[in-house]
Amino acid sequence: MDDAQFTRIARTLADPRRFEILERIAAAPEVACMDVKHGLPITESTLSHHVGSLVEAGLIRARKAGKCGYFALERGVLDAYRAELARRLSPGGAAASTPARKGPAKTRGRGGRDPGVGKRVGASKARRGRARES
Repeated sequence: MDDAQFTRIARTLADPRRFEILERIAAAPEVACMDVKHGLPITESTLSHHVGSLVEAGLIRARKAGKCGYFALERGVLDAYRAELARRLSPGGAAASTPARKGPAKTRGRGGRDPGVGKRVGASKARRGRARES
């Protein structure tokens, strides 16, 4: 399993709702869309978004029959992810071969974004300048 797929699966499974959906799909060889949604407090479009993420990560396969969608777990992909996770977390695994970071960890701003991303540069200075002119 390459690093990109490993990371994609880890991010996908980090969402509690997606993990719950994956549990429901894994409970049977194939599950109808409405059976997955039953009892979940989400809309069909939200379910579709989460299922799309699970398909993109390679964790499930989807097929459509008429108006109904059916989902099945890709056990081989899940097994490969579990094996890679065990390898990376074992003594002498991938983490042991990765050099430790020096210095403090990079902090993130609100919403998990890097500080300053999406902010207009100089906007606060312009507002302060207008306030002084008044």
